Amino acid sequence: MDALPDLVIHEILKSLSTKQAVRAIILSKQWERVWFSVPALDFDVDEIEQLGEDDDLHANRLRRHIKFAEFVTMCLKRREKDKSLHRLRLRIRMRYLSLDETCSSHIVRKCLRFAMNRHVKELYLAVIDGSESLFVLGNIEVSSSSLKSLEFISFPERHARLQVEAMNLESLGVGSEKGKSWSSYTIDFASCGQLRN
Repeated sequence: MDALPDLVIHEILKSLSTKQAVRAIILSKQWERVWFSVPALDFDVDEIEQLGEDDDLHANRLRRHIKFAEFVTMCLKRREKDKSLHRLRLRIRMRYLSLDETCSSHIVRKCLRFAMNRHVKELYLAVIDGSESLFVLGNIEVSSSSLKSLEFISFPERHARLQVEAMNLESLGVGSEKGKSWSSYTIDFASCGQLRN
């Protein structure tokens, strides 16, 4: 495996999900070094939380949620000094309320800060199976000069505000899964001079 050129390894890692890529970088230091040049991080809770037929108990789901939160945190920490990140995608369940770093809203905020600090161009945040009583994200502020595409899906919280300041933003998507409404959100995107849709 060490005989492969960096460009080939880069293409292999780029074609894998973040979870698969992290598994692959164990192969060698070269693979790990090349992983830092892969321009996207993609975290999907369903990739971690795949439940078997006998695995539907609350404790097992909670354990898998914690495992997902720890995986996201570990990846963000390993890519802490990364300046080449182009896209960040997070799809998470809003099932579990806790006061520690495994809380879903904490992970959403951590990914949002990480993306803004790394000057990503594309950001996708989706909260699925949310419950208004469990969702405590509050007001969301996005401020970036590099962001070109922003998408928020299924944030079910009531009476909150989404404020976007991104002069180069070309695409803003705000939607929902399963018919949840954004009607109680105040969305301010006046500071988005390039917005096309």
